[in-house]
Amino acid sequence: MISWTVLLAEILFLLFTSKIVFNSLFLFFHKLFKSQKVAISAISIVFFPGVVIHELSHMLVAEALFVKTFGLELVPEMHEGKVKMGSVKIAESDIFRRFAIGIAPLIIGGIFLASIALFLLNDFSFSLIASSPFEAFKAAVLIWAIFFTTNTMFSSRKDMDGAIEAAAIVAVLVLALMLAKVDVAGLVSSFAFSEQTVKFIWEIDKVFAVPVVLNLFFTFFALIFLRQRLRLWG
Repeated sequence: MISWTVLLAEILFLLFTSKIVFNSLFLFFHKLFKSQKVAISAISIVFFPGVVIHELSHMLVAEALFVKTFGLELVPEMHEGKVKMGSVKIAESDIFRRFAIGIAPLIIGGIFLASIALFLLNDFSFSLIASSPFEAFKAAVLIWAIFFTTNTMFSSRKDMDGAIEAAAIVAVLVLALMLAKVDVAGLVSSFAFSEQTVKFIWEIDKVFAVPVVLNLFFTFFALIFLRQRLRLWG
């Protein structure tokens, strides 16, 4: 239970601070280089791989579900005083396909982070990093990959069109199964709280701890040094 609670807290924190990180980094680069164009380019370098994953997740899932896509944009630009990192237009579809397309970046990003937890985290060693410049470089790249993934994998409000309707339908189906004497809660809990699952979730918690610490730093940076100039929750 604790591992799942920690994971939920980490995800919520990252969700609510990702915009602050974008805005504070943009303003930092703007103040550093004295150029809006250079600042946009700098922030693009930091987050571009994550933006590509985000938009391509929408596009590929949409095409797989036979929903037309168009207008893919990966070049950042200023839009209404904010940095718009990328976008892709999706044709109208039904509730379930719209919901699946909307949460695609979260699912793909989650798979990427789970892969890190499974295959790369066990090799992480501070003593090894301290003894080898190459290992230190690998660790820096890994931390960067975790950072740009977690700060770009969340869906926007527009992406989540149809989420409420889809959730309501799923809730009705679950209720129907429960009325049919299917032990839904037992099935879910037996999987979610099994020893192997809990152990894996703890590994995921460790991965998410990296961007949580970084986002916490940028949030304090924004609150303390940029408060008068940055619209934090815009």
